[in-house]
Amino acid sequence: MVVLGLAFYARAYTLKDPSCTEPQCQYASGSKKGPCSNEAGILLNSEIDDIVKKKSLVPKSWEKETVKMLHWDDQWLTYDDADTFKLKTKFARKRCLGGVMVWAISHDTKEAKYTKALAAAANRKILLLPSTEGPEQEVKIPHPQCKWTNCLDGGCPSGWQLMKRSDEHARSDEWMFDNSGCDGAGIHRLCCPSSETLPTCGWYTLPKRGGKCDSKCPDGTQEVGSNSNYCDSGYQAACCTTSDSDKKPLRAMELYEGCEWSDAPMCDLGKCTFAGSAWPTELVVSATGSGGAICNMRSAGWEASTWQVQERKYCCDTKTNSRKWSNCKWEKSLGLGSAGARCYPNCPEGKTRVAMDGWGDDCKTSGARAYCCDADNYDTETRPSDEIQKYRDAMKAWVESPTCPRGTGGLQRRYLLERGLISREDKSHLLTRQQTPIGGNGMTNAERVLQLLILILQAIYQTPTDMSKAYNSAWDDFIKTKHEGLQTVPMKSFLTDKSRYPAFDLEGPEITAERFACELDVTDALIRRTQVTVVICDAEMCGIDGLCFDSFDEDAPGTSDKRGMGFGSVKARGTLDTSPAEHHGALEKRDNMDVEFECVDSANPNGKKIKWRKRPWTSAGQWDNNNPIYDNALTHMFEVHCSMTNLRVSQLPDGEYYASKSIPTLSACYRCSSSCMIIIADP
Repeated sequence: MVVLGLAFYARAYTLKDPSCTEPQCQYASGSKKGPCSNEAGILLNSEIDDIVKKKSLVPKSWEKETVKMLHWDDQWLTYDDADTFKLKTKFARKRCLGGVMVWAISHDTKEAKYTKALAAAANRKILLLPSTEGPEQEVKIPHPQCKWTNCLDGGCPSGWQLMKRSDEHARSDEWMFDNSGCDGAGIHRLCCPSSETLPTCGWYTLPKRGGKCDSKCPDGTQEVGSNSNYCDSGYQAACCTTSDSDKKPLRAMELYEGCEWSDAPMCDLGKCTFAGSAWPTELVVSATGSGGAICNMRSAGWEASTWQVQERKYCCDTKTNSRKWSNCKWEKSLGLGSAGARCYPNCPEGKTRVAMDGWGDDCKTSGARAYCCDADNYDTETRPSDEIQKYRDAMKAWVESPTCPRGTGGLQRRYLLERGLISREDKSHLLTRQQTPIGGNGMTNAERVLQLLILILQAIYQTPTDMSKAYNSAWDDFIKTKHEGLQTVPMKSFLTDKSRYPAFDLEGPEITAERFACELDVTDALIRRTQVTVVICDAEMCGIDGLCFDSFDEDAPGTSDKRGMGFGSVKARGTLDTSPAEHHGALEKRDNMDVEFECVDSANPNGKKIKWRKRPWTSAGQWDNNNPIYDNALTHMFEVHCSMTNLRVSQLPDGEYYASKSIPTLSACYRCSSSCMIIIADP
């Protein structure tokens, strides 16, 4: 077989005249060494890509020569890419070559750019690339924190719940609203994630008739905001519970629980303490704390521009990376007016406001600024990697409704070519049933399962790795529910035992995987079966190369004057030769016929005649190429594989039983060792 050789590298040259870059121009020497190839006159495709990017080059297409040309400075080369691969594979098909090959995949980019391009040009349905990830991944499971909306937001975002007031002064159906910093342009709403257990919240504490407000949150609650409305002094604190009735921490309040504001109004003297100990991390300082706190003046003068206000500290426990405020920034320009005209206490989408300052950064005249942070609060969970999960999802669906994953038709083509039943130009073997693509890359479940099984069989002689173990689990966890014998341990034991399955070394992982995936019941039975009882038939029934047909099978290849051999020839599936010829018994095929076999078994060493009523069936030559019944037809390449089909037991007229093999599409028998087994077609 002749194949067309391609390259993932280029022969490169140093030009004698840098201005002469067309054919027939002379070169002075090989090109400069590449950093990876390290050889003058050679550049790998991965190195070429780096040069193109670094120097902003545009390759020139030479369609007649089917190459791409590049030149820079005094360097010159030609190479192949996706466009030229298409041209060259088209040439290979036109010349009826056996295929294409490449030297070498190690010259490709890390992302396998050229391997993928060549696979697409060669119409490869199954593309196996080395995994760039491990079998598992750490997945972050976020727990969002309660937060205030921006002033002019219409309501809580989708998936968030507006919190109701539950303090003693709350009226019926009163909600957690706050207008701090909005200056009449809207209000803030307190929203908590619906995905979490919700806290109870309220405003604490405003005297019934005004006066000094007590900003202390009740036990078991934490401050999330504040305002000074209706307070002669002090401020009201918006407080929410941090645990449920069973004392279980509320995930939506965890970051607030891990922080606290220092004392006010002597804010500069305040210290953050937690359980009596000073916390080392001061997250932010604000003259108005979470919104409405009042700090004393630090200094004052006649001009407002000289006034300075003390600042309150917000200190947090940041020792756990998965439980902290992060990526924080003061924001003052996210509003309707032009930046600088006033300050807006609003945060970008996805951020949470943890502080509000109505004095700093020139915000004392109008509005306030907001300290906006990411709420990093999450658990980590180990899950299968995306690659492994795709295989698991495909397996789960496929085992419930398996289809034959014949993407390339390679198995069918090999069988037909070996028997001279098709020419190399014939494309009928490429016709396959359409399946609905799912998942990534437009793959069907069956195609992805085939890809998985190929990966498993490719590693059959290799030392197990974490990735190969994950492949095995993805297969075993689902196949064991339907086909116990096809689990990886018994399957690998079967394949590595050359006395049981000598075909593996000849077929290789790809064809073996396709064969097994298309013959699940048969392969399962073969792997688990240690002994098979068969009926030994009259040897005269058997013919050429161990393949024989009864006297009524017009689809049998070849001719013979021997009794029991059919007459006719098959050029390709669905193209029966119906030229005039003497077909012994062919017409009787359509009628009920009594056929008599003489068979020998352990109970009848001298032979016993078996009468069987032959029923009419549809000839394979009458089926369309894509008829799904072909998925149930089997081809045995070795005599030992005659046991691959399921045995069935039938009752004789006199009450005795005999065993036969059942294949729905054939009525034939195969020679196993020196014997022949009956294969009876299902009516």
